[in-house]
Amino acid sequence: ETPLAPAATMADLAAELRLPVLLVVSNAQGAVSQTLLTLRAIREKGLECRGIILNQQSEEWDTAAVTNRAMIEEYTGLPVLAELINGEDELDSAAILG
Repeated sequence: ETPLAPAATMADLAAELRLPVLLVVSNAQGAVSQTLLTLRAIREKGLECRGIILNQQSEEWDTAAVTNRAMIEEYTGLPVLAELINGEDELDSAAILG
């Protein structure tokens, strides 16, 4: 969980505001497992996950970085709304938010 204060997390804020969640995941080895575990925690809090954004932090693309998108979409049933590539500093918000 991402803390906001000693007794409050981003999930608490989202629940309080009744906002859907966009899950941002590092596009690296372990991303599928991280996504599935985090998605389970989101749902256990009664929150809705609207979609996933992959964050490609490395300039190198290994096998995991190339295959993560398809595997995450298949296993979660959620769309990967965007991929933030190393060196890019903005995303198409209209495409993400619909």
